[in-house]
Amino acid sequence: MMLAAGYRDPKELEEDEETKRRDFFNKLELLVLGGLIRKDIRFRKQTIDKQYRFFAPQMSVVLEESSIQEWTFKFIEHGPEPVIRDGSIYIKITPMRYARQCLAEAVLIPLKDNRKVTLVTDSVDYYAEMIKFKNEISFAGDLSVMLVDLRAMSIKQEEYIAHENRNTNEIFLCKTESCGE
Repeated sequence: MMLAAGYRDPKELEEDEETKRRDFFNKLELLVLGGLIRKDIRFRKQTIDKQYRFFAPQMSVVLEESSIQEWTFKFIEHGPEPVIRDGSIYIKITPMRYARQCLAEAVLIPLKDNRKVTLVTDSVDYYAEMIKFKNEISFAGDLSVMLVDLRAMSIKQEEYIAHENRNTNEIFLCKTESCGE
């Protein structure tokens, strides 16, 4: 009767959310690894170092034959959804603030020579908010934001927010929306 009334066990809801989160991360990982393969970028996946305190990346690869030796990826899931209670809408954090928080966490990671950090999102709003800070933040390294389309399983755009000048080419999986997968 409780299931018919729409009641679900909080533990069951938590497990459903964790499954959705894991599926989201798995899709993004497949998409990024597929993009590396399509671009003929030679790499090997590596385990994530447990040193991270604020910024916890989901994936890291070691690049071969590149000025960037390590490429670390943080997958940005959607922030908390608004809750309707007693006829009012409650928002824990606005989408723009959440996007800025994710960018700030990436800036706090310890610097490492020849590493690129990329924030990957499927949210056009998060992407647009983060690229507003292009060349406006103090980050002594390579930091980019990548927009993906999970329905089409394609990488739409990637833009550097900060770029260390090494007199080398920038490495992208996709520079403009016109690139095809």
